[in-house]
Amino acid sequence: MQASKKLFIWSWILGLVFYFIDYATRSAPSLMIIDLSELYSIPKLDVMSLVGSYYYTYAICALIAGICLDKFGSRYSMFAGCFILGIGCILFVVSSSFVGETGRLLQGAGSAFAFPGCVYLASKGFPSKYLATAIGFTQCIGMLGGSAGQFVVAPMLESGISFTSFWVISGVLCIIPAFAMLIVTPKHT
Repeated sequence: MQASKKLFIWSWILGLVFYFIDYATRSAPSLMIIDLSELYSIPKLDVMSLVGSYYYTYAICALIAGICLDKFGSRYSMFAGCFILGIGCILFVVSSSFVGETGRLLQGAGSAFAFPGCVYLASKGFPSKYLATAIGFTQCIGMLGGSAGQFVVAPMLESGISFTSFWVISGVLCIIPAFAMLIVTPKHT
């Protein structure tokens, strides 16, 4: 296997980490409605609206992600998406509803790069006869992330980890693979 194909596979693996965290952070806020209501000093109904704002930027940026991947390749596109998601996670716990909503909007914008980026990387790293399997595996990892956003985060919160710690840790765990993608992903993409 060519060295660049191996690098694409390693980049795809980093993309899987990104996609896993993307889905975990997408589903986790449903466990924190009361905490977020207190943090932002807004009613629970407004928190649910704020959490749902994620999908505004996710929908718009899904198209932007595809255009960026086609025009600039995966190296900088995946870095940007992963980094934006990380910053959005960290901003989400600032005790201002404006900054919190900005963080949630950034989460949606960054997350939009995860799945198309992983598919793009898989198409560069795997032979065509294994591409559908790689895409299916990618989707599986995302759904496991969504599940973890519920079934792993709930026990973490019950064991005493604060919801603010969860968001800061999630942000850092996104920023690390973002920079790793800059190092690992071949430059010509």
